[in-house]
Amino acid sequence: MLMLKSTKNIMPVVKKSLLMVQLPNLPNKWYLAYPSTTIQVLKKAGRPSEQLVSHTNCKFEKPMEHECVHVCEITEAAGTEEAEANAKYDNALKEAIRGVQDSVTAINEHMEEVRYEIAALEDD
Repeated sequence: MLMLKSTKNIMPVVKKSLLMVQLPNLPNKWYLAYPSTTIQVLKKAGRPSEQLVSHTNCKFEKPMEHECVHVCEITEAAGTEEAEANAKYDNALKEAIRGVQDSVTAINEHMEEVRYEIAALEDD
């Protein structure tokens, strides 16, 4: 079982309710994950626009001041790119939730069939 402590630098790609994850230390290998795992990974990674920023590469000249490398001019292109990333995240999350719902529905249908078969056997 693959346990993820951190989602930093993880490349998630969702295809047909399955998450394909590429780990940074194994760049040529992809791992499949099921819809419930997909939801967990997406929630842990967070929406692209809400991900935390690390200030490890910033320049600290004075104790309480630093030159942030993350400060940049907000442009229409950057806003569009962020909106597209958020839309992809939302769609992937919805697809994963739909996959879990489909699985639950299929399990419930099979359980109903088993109940009918048990009832038929008890009647005999």
